[in-house]
Amino acid sequence: MTTTKSKQTTIAWLITGMVLFAALAGYLWFDRSQLAEANVQQQAEIQEVEKIQAELEIQYEEAMTSLDEMKTDNIQLNALIDEQKTELGVQKKKIGNLLWTQKKLKEAKEEIANLTTLSNQYIAEIQNLKDENVTLNAKNVSLEKDKTMLIDNLNVQKESNTQLQTAQAKLMSEKEELEEVKSELEAKVNVASVISVDNVVAQGLKVKDNGKEIVRKSARQVEKMRVCFDTEENLVAEGGQEIFYVRIIDPQGETMAIESAGSGVLTNDADGASIRFSKKGVLNYENKQVTACVDWMPGTAFPKGNYEVEVYNKGYLSGKGSVQLK
Repeated sequence: MTTTKSKQTTIAWLITGMVLFAALAGYLWFDRSQLAEANVQQQAEIQEVEKIQAELEIQYEEAMTSLDEMKTDNIQLNALIDEQKTELGVQKKKIGNLLWTQKKLKEAKEEIANLTTLSNQYIAEIQNLKDENVTLNAKNVSLEKDKTMLIDNLNVQKESNTQLQTAQAKLMSEKEELEEVKSELEAKVNVASVISVDNVVAQGLKVKDNGKEIVRKSARQVEKMRVCFDTEENLVAEGGQEIFYVRIIDPQGETMAIESAGSGVLTNDADGASIRFSKKGVLNYENKQVTACVDWMPGTAFPKGNYEVEVYNKGYLSGKGSVQLK
């Protein structure tokens, strides 16, 4: 009886052990199955991450290559390209962090799409700038051609102006020479046309109450002085009115001159000096000898002494005489 009970106990323990073993085996099998499934899922995720990373690398390198190919000798444009490459590098690093650190595949894919869009925008912007540069360069070339043409035209104009100025200076010089020759000839003709006078005679006169004029040699009785002269024949001089200037010099060597009595100033063409004259007379000259007289009546007393008389025609001394008043 005891033996039978002992056997039953043993069998119970065996059954319990078998149940526990089966439960443990089932748990281990389930756990291993879960681990295998998790491992498969993890491998799939790693492959997806590697695929996305490869795609990222391809797009990034393509963007870098495209930007590098757009570089030119324009320093500012190249600096902009380098700046955009730096921004794309920052974006790539951000995407890599999402892939390997945070395991945000969906967000990483979106960022890769944004990277592609951004890269295309940069490339389009650079291309637009290059096109604008081409247009500007074409305009600059055109402007440079216009500038060169203007400079050439200006140089031609300057050369033409220089030639004109040289010709003008030559003409002016020739004109001055001709005018000088003309002046010399006119001076010679003027000198040649001066009408010389002879027999320059000066007399002191007293006017009586009846108007009769009497010659006086006493200074205190003289009221006016008459200067007469004979013109010589001069075929060079043109016929017509001729002006003769009479200069009366008193005993003190002073020219007798009163503006209100017809006195004035003439230029001595022989030396350019200014000479005061006492009175002038106008004669109708007909290229032959004729006697003319000019009266000088100052309304003042005539001092005693010797009076010198000079007659001028056309600015030159043409004759002279004298008279003594006692």
